[in-house]
Amino acid sequence: MFTRWVKRYESFAKRRFVKMSRGGWKPLAASTLKGRRGGKGKRRKAAILIDTGTLVKSLTIGATGNMIEWLRNGVRYGIGGPAKHPDGKATIADIARFHDSGKGRLPKREIIVAPDAATVNAMKRDVKSAVTALGQKYGG
Repeated sequence: MFTRWVKRYESFAKRRFVKMSRGGWKPLAASTLKGRRGGKGKRRKAAILIDTGTLVKSLTIGATGNMIEWLRNGVRYGIGGPAKHPDGKATIADIARFHDSGKGRLPKREIIVAPDAATVNAMKRDVKSAVTALGQKYGG
C-alpha cells in the first residue's frame, strides 16, 4: 500500500510541477528571461523552474535529488540528499527549499504540497484494497 501511495504522490507532484511551471506560479522576472537566452532575443514566456530540468527530474523516484524514506508506518517522499545542482554549488534540495520558502528575492513556489482530492481518493481506495487483501489472507 505504501509503495502505491508513494507512486501516486510522485505522479501528482510531477503533474503539478509542470502545470505550475506553465502559469501557476508567479511569472519569471524579465531579467531571468533575458538571462536564459544569454541576453539575446525577446523571450516573453518560459517554463518556471525547468531551465535545466533538474528539479522536476528530482521528483522521480530513484532520480538524483529524490528522497524516499521508508518509515515503520508510512513513507516520506521529497527532494533531499547531497547531490549538487549542475549549475551551481547548492544542492538540489537547497534549491528546492529556497523556492519552497520564497526567501530573499525569490517568490514562493511550493514544490512538495499536500496531494489533491483525486490523489487522496485513490490512496483511500488503496487502503480499502489492502485491508480487503489482508482480510482474505487472514480472516478466512
